[in-house]
Amino acid sequence: MYLVFPNWWGDLPMPVYSFLEEYDLADKDIILYVTHEGSGFSGTVDTVKDLQPKANVTEGLSIPAGNARGTRGQTTSGFCRITMKKKVVRFMVLYSFFRGYER
Repeated sequence: MYLVFPNWWGDLPMPVYSFLEEYDLADKDIILYVTHEGSGFSGTVDTVKDLQPKANVTEGLSIPAGNARGTRGQTTSGFCRITMKKKVVRFMVLYSFFRGYER
């Protein structure tokens, strides 16, 4: 699954904390995508690993917020090209999947 969020002062936003505390994502691949103002992933990868210790958490893409509009087609090692449209579609699919997810 793709987990997309802004890095708020070096930490996860509270709604992301709530999501990760509510759902059991054991044995899932979680790829993190973050926007930031220069701090990159900071400690967010470790925080997600702490909240979901049985999931496979991976750094995906770290985008400086000032450059977010110019990121179309950026790549990271081992990942296909991602456009902003594809990110939104994946997020919507994720939301629909978890709407009926049993805890």
